[in-house]
Amino acid sequence: MPEPYILCLESCAMPSSAAVFAGNKMISLAVVHQSNSHARTLTILAEQAMKNAGISYSELSAVAVSEGPGSYTGLRIGYSTAKGICFSHDIPLISVPTLAALATEALPFAGPDALVCPMIDARRMEVYCGLYRTGENGFPEEVMPVQAVVVTPEFFASYLENNKIIFIGDGSAKCRAILGHFTNAVITDTVFPSAFQTGRLAAVMYAQGRFADLAYSEPFYLKEANTGNKPAARGVFRQV
Repeated sequence: MPEPYILCLESCAMPSSAAVFAGNKMISLAVVHQSNSHARTLTILAEQAMKNAGISYSELSAVAVSEGPGSYTGLRIGYSTAKGICFSHDIPLISVPTLAALATEALPFAGPDALVCPMIDARRMEVYCGLYRTGENGFPEEVMPVQAVVVTPEFFASYLENNKIIFIGDGSAKCRAILGHFTNAVITDTVFPSAFQTGRLAAVMYAQGRFADLAYSEPFYLKEANTGNKPAARGVFRQV
């Protein structure tokens, strides 16, 4: 049986990216490093990724999208693009937790007792973050729920006393001056959300039949959007 083709979209932060996976292997990737460009570039990136993969939209088995948290505008653009393709070709949508996907970038190198704290900048001294360790079936295990946090030594002190923590993502730059003196803190701000990470979890979720409700699923904003929209209920899945 041929591997399923999954188009994966990432638009929660900068950069924007699109990838095509065949099963759990990425076969194409298109990226643009430009802020505030999702509306202009995401569909172009999707087209480029599909062209580079050498397949048509009719051959797709699913579309995966990074669900957030992140940029409100970027998340809305990602969801509307993904849903449009799914509705047009009658294929399922996979809603991938952004921070869990970002954590997969560091977990293979973290060691058995280390935690990974992916962070996305939420402006000022606030970040969207969670804590993860290596879980079963290729899916990161959540140690601390995803939340909006003001970075302070006190918030992370209890975790850092007992665990090495690898802080990654654009929000981790805020940690250097505040958490850099902790022996157990490893901070890198050169890892960003990518359709490659989205695709790795999407392949696991596809195999498990974890598809989002195409009509009612929404981005995971975490905080109330400035438009007045209420935060969406997280994990609106349908099991097949």
